[in-house]
Amino acid sequence: MFIRDEDLSTVVKGVLESEGVSTPDILTQKIMDRLVQWQREIALKGSEKATHPKKRINWTTVRKQLAAGIDMTTIAASQKVSEGSLRRRLKEEGVVS
Repeated sequence: MFIRDEDLSTVVKGVLESEGVSTPDILTQKIMDRLVQWQREIALKGSEKATHPKKRINWTTVRKQLAAGIDMTTIAASQKVSEGSLRRRLKEEGVVS
């Protein structure tokens, strides 16, 4: 869970007021800024790691379809992947040079 900047500011100000401090000082502001920076770093790391698993492709069927002269769009549709993904994966897997 991430705390929005406005919520964090409100909570910190409320705690300071309850402790008898009327305005946040420089140290408090630095702490708040560092917390927000840390949250953004964590969010960025999470988005870098989030990848979808590759869809399974039946390479035996693809080879037979290619040998039969079926167009790439139809083959991609039969494997439920995009044509661009199929072409890229063909090269990656070494099925087609």
